[in-house]
Amino acid sequence: MKHILIAEDESSARLTLSFVLKGEDYSVTAVADGEQAYNEIIKSIEERSGQIDLIISDIQMPHMTGLELIKKLYDEKIEIPTIVITAFGEKEMLIDLMRLGCSDYLDKPFEPEEIIQKVEEVFERVDNKKLELEQKDLEKSKELGALKSKMETYKFSFDKLKEQVDSAVGSYNDLVEINETNLKINISYKIEPLSNLGGDFIAVANTENGCDVIIADVAGHDMGASYHTILIKTLFEKNILEQKPPNDFLKLLNHVICENGSNERMVTAAFIRVNLIEMTAEFVSAGHPYPIIIEENSSKPSNVNVNGDVLGIYKKVSYESEKISISKKDKIFLYTDGLTGLKKTDGESGNKIRINNNFLIDSLIKNYDNCLHEIVDEIWTEANQFSNYKHYDDMTLLGIEIK
Repeated sequence: MKHILIAEDESSARLTLSFVLKGEDYSVTAVADGEQAYNEIIKSIEERSGQIDLIISDIQMPHMTGLELIKKLYDEKIEIPTIVITAFGEKEMLIDLMRLGCSDYLDKPFEPEEIIQKVEEVFERVDNKKLELEQKDLEKSKELGALKSKMETYKFSFDKLKEQVDSAVGSYNDLVEINETNLKINISYKIEPLSNLGGDFIAVANTENGCDVIIADVAGHDMGASYHTILIKTLFEKNILEQKPPNDFLKLLNHVICENGSNERMVTAAFIRVNLIEMTAEFVSAGHPYPIIIEENSSKPSNVNVNGDVLGIYKKVSYESEKISISKKDKIFLYTDGLTGLKKTDGESGNKIRINNNFLIDSLIKNYDNCLHEIVDEIWTEANQFSNYKHYDDMTLLGIEIK
C-alpha cells in the first residue's frame, strides 16, 4: 500500500484530502505544517518502516513553508516525489520548485478526482522510471541506452535546471531575453506579455554551422504556461549541443511536453535552422503562423508555408520541413498570433477589425529600405497604434537578418 504524507495547514482541506485518498486505498499521514512533515519523513527513514512514497504539500504554511520543506529535503538528498498545491505562484517560486525536483503541481481550487488523477500520474511516472532503469541495464545497444538515459533526464530530472535558466530567475523578461553578443546573424525583437507570466518564448543560439532559432506560443498566462516555457528553453539549449534534425527536435519536444505537462496545454512553435556554410535555412512549424521572408534582391515579402501538428495535445505528430537557399541581407520575420490578433472597433459599423498577415506584409513592403531594427520598431509601433495600445494576448515579433 502506497503511503502518502499530506502537509496542509487548513484543517478542512487536510481532512478532505485524507478522506479522498484513503478512499483510494492509500495509507495517509496528515500534518499541519512543513516542520511536522519533515519530522515524519526523518522518523520513517530512521525506523525503516512506513516508507513515505509521495508528499502532497501546500506552499503557504506556518513554521516551515512547502518550498522550505522541499529545499530542505533536496539539500539532504532525500528524494521523495512531491506534488505542490498552491493558489498562485511567482515566477521565482516555480523555477525553484522545478530545480529542487518537484514532481508536479496543482492549482487551487480543484476537484477530488483531479488530485486522484495527479497522484496516479506521478506514481505511474515513478514506476515507469524504475522499470526503464531496470531495462537499461539489460540493453546491449549503447545508442539505445544513451537515448533512454536522455529521456530519463527530460522526464524526471530538473536538477540542472538552474544552470540552464539562470538568466530567467527573477522575471519573465529575463527568461526570453536573447544575448545578442557574437551571434552569427543579426536579430531584432519585441515581446510584450499580457501578464507577468507570459506564454510566448523566443531564442536564438549559435551552432557550429550557423544559428538555430525558435519561437513558441504556450496557451495561457499562468504558472503552467511558464512551466512549459522553461521546459522549451531547457530542451532548446540541450538541442544546440545535440543538433537533432528540426523534425526530430519538434517530435521530441512534443513527447516531453505530453509526458511532463500538467493536463493538455496547446503549444505552437516554429523552428529555423540557419546553415551559413551551405547558405540554407530549414523551416519546421508546429501549428505556428507562417514565417515571412524578404530576399535581398526582392522587395516583395513571402510566406514560408510549412505545416505541422501543435505540441502538447497528440502523442503521434508529423511535421513538414522546407529548406530554402538564403543570401546575405535576407530577412526572416517570426511572430505570435497575439500580434496578428490585435483588433480595433470600426467607428461606423461597430465591427471588430483585426490585424492579419497581410498587415505585416504591407508594413514590410513599406519599410523595406530601413535597417532591421527600424523595420521591427515600425511594425511594432503601427500594430500598437492600430489597436490603440490594447492587446489581449502575449505578443512577439522577431526579425533576423543573414550577415
